[in-house]
Amino acid sequence: MKPLREGLFVEAVSGSMNNLWSDKYSLAAQCYQQTNRFDRLVECLMGALLVFMPLAFGGVHRWSEMVILVVVSAMALCVILKHGTAVRGFGLRGDSEEPARWVWTWAYVPMILFVLLIAFQLLPLPARLVEVLSPNTWDLKQVLMSDIAGEEPSGWMTLTFYPLATRHDLRMVVMVATLFFVVVNVYHSVSQIKRLLLIVALVGAGVAILTLAQNFLGNGKLYWHMATGDGVVRSGPFVNHGHFGQYMNLSIGAALALLLATLYEAVACEKNNRYARSAQVTQDYSGQGNDRKRGSQWPLFAPVVARLARPSMHRVWMMSVMIVLGVITLCLSLTRGGMVSMLVAGAFTIMMMVRNRQYTFQIWIMVVLAMGAFICILYLGSEAVYDRMVSLGDLKNYDNRLGIIKSLAPVVGKFGFWGVGLGAHAMVYPMWDMTHTGKLVRYAENEYVQVLAETGVGGLCLVLLVLAMVWRHYFRCIRHEKLPICMAAFGLGFGLLAAMIHSVCDFGQHVPVNSGLAAIFCGLLVNLGRLRHDDTRRPQATGGRRATVQKNDKKRMRWTHRFPPVAGGGGCASLLGLLLGGGGLWSWMLIDAENACAAQKHWEQVLRIDNRLQKNNWQGRDGDYRVMLAHAGQAVRHQPGNVEYYYWLNVYRWLDLDRRNSDKSDRDYQREVDKLIHNFHQGRALCPVYGPLYFMAGQLEYYVAGPYGNEKLRQDGAAHVQVAARLAGGHPTISWGAGLLNIQQGNMNQSTEIFRRYVNDGGDFDRVIAIYIDQYDRSDLAMAVAGDEPMLLDRLATSLSRLEGYATLEKAARAHAIDILEGQVAGKKPPVQTLVNLGHVYYHDGDYQNASRVLGWTLERAPERIDCRYLLAESLAKVNQVPRAIAQARRCMQMRPDWKKPKMLVERLENQS
Repeated sequence: MKPLREGLFVEAVSGSMNNLWSDKYSLAAQCYQQTNRFDRLVECLMGALLVFMPLAFGGVHRWSEMVILVVVSAMALCVILKHGTAVRGFGLRGDSEEPARWVWTWAYVPMILFVLLIAFQLLPLPARLVEVLSPNTWDLKQVLMSDIAGEEPSGWMTLTFYPLATRHDLRMVVMVATLFFVVVNVYHSVSQIKRLLLIVALVGAGVAILTLAQNFLGNGKLYWHMATGDGVVRSGPFVNHGHFGQYMNLSIGAALALLLATLYEAVACEKNNRYARSAQVTQDYSGQGNDRKRGSQWPLFAPVVARLARPSMHRVWMMSVMIVLGVITLCLSLTRGGMVSMLVAGAFTIMMMVRNRQYTFQIWIMVVLAMGAFICILYLGSEAVYDRMVSLGDLKNYDNRLGIIKSLAPVVGKFGFWGVGLGAHAMVYPMWDMTHTGKLVRYAENEYVQVLAETGVGGLCLVLLVLAMVWRHYFRCIRHEKLPICMAAFGLGFGLLAAMIHSVCDFGQHVPVNSGLAAIFCGLLVNLGRLRHDDTRRPQATGGRRATVQKNDKKRMRWTHRFPPVAGGGGCASLLGLLLGGGGLWSWMLIDAENACAAQKHWEQVLRIDNRLQKNNWQGRDGDYRVMLAHAGQAVRHQPGNVEYYYWLNVYRWLDLDRRNSDKSDRDYQREVDKLIHNFHQGRALCPVYGPLYFMAGQLEYYVAGPYGNEKLRQDGAAHVQVAARLAGGHPTISWGAGLLNIQQGNMNQSTEIFRRYVNDGGDFDRVIAIYIDQYDRSDLAMAVAGDEPMLLDRLATSLSRLEGYATLEKAARAHAIDILEGQVAGKKPPVQTLVNLGHVYYHDGDYQNASRVLGWTLERAPERIDCRYLLAESLAKVNQVPRAIAQARRCMQMRPDWKKPKMLVERLENQS
């Protein structure tokens, strides 16, 4: 074997060795499949998809989901056509082209089983079979639907409680699995993988730049046009900053993967050249060659720096800038889950690299980038980021999320084997809700717990099995020294691990852009992990180099392709089978998605009129109701399984009917009411656990149809309202209606339980006080509803102070509230809100000395609480500390110039003095 010329070292420094490695890997990749027209088309579609998804608000709207499904289905079709063994017969492949082979991975098996599990949840089964498979599902549906179907449900029944949501989530699961399949079967050459990582990183950089522009030059709207609920935009095109954090972590992972691979090429070219440490290196580092330890990186440091300074290394600088921008925008979005997952994933990645000393230089690059991002954060918004991270220590910030998980424990216990149906969480959860937030909890804030509740133990195990297989490829890839592109595994692992950690406290994987990127990362890790250690030996630089690589390729081909090509009619049949099977599945999905998109367009028109009528107490023109009902009807026609559309369509019909009829005893009016009652009951078949349907039917039966019918109808209506309170007790309107019904039926003690939940869910406690005291003179029941809540007791005492004859009860309520709060404040470091509450109670009780003392403590810990500062000024004025009161009031004026109360207080105090 002829030795390499010394000039090769100079060529390596100038970049030619980089081409040598890329060419070698491209030759090795020929055993997978050849890059042809279908590969190029797939890459174009993938690039367009990666640009579209984040800019379309993450793909959360129905129209964007439709676009995503169309693009993914087109990529799947290209892969099927490319891999068909009978393509030659159809004239789609040239005579000189070799047939492409399917790439097998065992990760396909749990993915397919998970899709089949969801399909089985949607499959109508005999009711008796459902009773055997999931007794609690059968029992709950039997209890809820027995008054419609008879003594027990007959015919067919699904395991899912809400088929429409399960169909929607099934489309998303198939989309994610298809992306994984496409990446595994298409992206194998170095150039393909680099292009894919480059697109993800550049799009992430664009989103980061857009985020900074909106943060510092924005008007509080997305794209300077679309308003958000809280009027704050800090997450680029994403409404939820948690979703943005997960996307940015994945984008940082792609940039890090490309950066590490590019840097390692510079080191690997020198390390694999047997003359890299020969005479020329020794001359450059005279005096160090004899003292150098084996394996040291310092002899390679100068050549690497020289390469970094060349224009050909612009990609390294681009990726470095992208990583810094991503870290900055992620921190400025103030997502605690995103920041924590980024830090944990970064520490894990560095730990994996530290295990191999050859990655020392790359580790220092990561440290330098992290320091640069930290310096920028200190300059741009360190105080807000620090306060957000400090709040991690306050466990009360997690009460809501932990409460959701605790509430799902009974769901897992009852339906843990088959689940309640993928996507049905929002409908089933209110039955067991213990958080009392008064909001519709559509997601569990924990992806793993939600998968467990919706698909059972089997579904969660299948998801974890897929992840375990992917991480097995990750560790296989980093275990041995391989090609430079294998360094990308560290960056891909960083992004995937950050997404997995963040999913413990968020639902970012329900956003198509995040789940799609996670599937792409998994596919790339599988491809990188399939490279065996003996496949990465450096080819000979002599004339036998190509022959050596081809010899290795033949050996590797038997390992890579598990399915041999089928000749003749078998190949044609397999291609037609794939086209028909996949085409049928994707046609059903696209039609369903198109109907959902059309229904949403009509519903947007409905909501526009709905908002206008609500402001006018539902009093509008006939034309408004006619147009609203027409659009609502079209939405239901396009998506007949949507229980929310169906419910509101009949609610609008009732509002229109009640508005147009003043004579409630008219027969035509009664017939229309009976028809609406029938519609509400029939809608229960769409989702048996949707409480508002029971509530509206019960209200019409008890208050409208009942008085002109029989007593049994009124009793049925009362029963339906009680069922609604159990199914959707977290809905304040339903709780209020159920509480009033109990009072009218004489169930006073039972009404207190319902009203307590109504108040906990955000209802108006003053309405409850008015009902109990003004109408029924039952102040004891109002006291029972307040319970041991200090602020409710304070509000009750304030209301009683306006009435005569309740002085004793007023003092007792106030004293009880003070005792509870003083017990809570007795700790070493009581919560700020407890101090705020105690200061308010002292002020309302007339104890201004203690009020000023407690409010002073509050402002020491929370100086931004302007309400406490003004109350402190009022308290100081009451105890004749006028100068301090004026100072606090002037401070309020500085903090909020448009607030008139502090200004009036200052004028009054100055006039008195």
